Amino acid sequence: MRLQGLLQPLIENEKFIAKGKVILSKGWKKLYDKLEDDSSEEDIKVLIQILNPKYFVPIKGEYQHFIAASDVAKKMNINDDHIAIVDNGEMITFKDGKLQSYRDSITIEDVMIDGLGIGDVGVKVIDDRNQLQNDGVVIIGMTIDGKTREIVANTDVQTRGFIYLKDSENVVKGIMNIAETELESYKNKTEEDIRDVRQNIKDKVNKYIIKETGKRPVILPVIIEL
Repeated sequence: MRLQGLLQPLIENEKFIAKGKVILSKGWKKLYDKLEDDSSEEDIKVLIQILNPKYFVPIKGEYQHFIAASDVAKKMNINDDHIAIVDNGEMITFKDGKLQSYRDSITIEDVMIDGLGIGDVGVKVIDDRNQLQNDGVVIIGMTIDGKTREIVANTDVQTRGFIYLKDSENVVKGIMNIAETELESYKNKTEEDIRDVRQNIKDKVNKYIIKETGKRPVILPVIIEL
């Protein structure tokens, strides 16, 4: 059985498509997938001609790409028993220059990569991103006098991916009232820090939005002191 030229998956389905292709490629050894471009196969052939390897272990791409690369190696007269396809967590062993038939395995987990950082994306960051995706964000901008704690500019509420504009007027007014009321009480609470006010606004607005809309957007109170 040969499957080739699969359609490009939609963005929201690509993880499921990729997983399905891996499962298929493990189940049927005759499943081939084209290499990334026409030059890739030739590159592998050139490398094999130059290096003349005793063993061939493909490591680039997904499982179905290993199958395709192995097929190229076979065309270059590398025997099946000198080609090793290694799955995630599997370890192969060479002893006295010979590939051993047994394989050890280790438990591995997914590593989140975020820009230049590797493995530094915590659960809280992932939760925030899911929250942004599902319910959007509400940004509350306020400006106060740093000495008197008086509000010196109109409160601004911006929403993205939260609710439609035609439905948001009453909700936005409610958010503004909560934020301004909290800031008014802040004037008389000398023991409170501005960070406490931000957290109080966030908590109260969150409860209000859940009650009014059933949504849980990311809430970002921004208070500028002049």
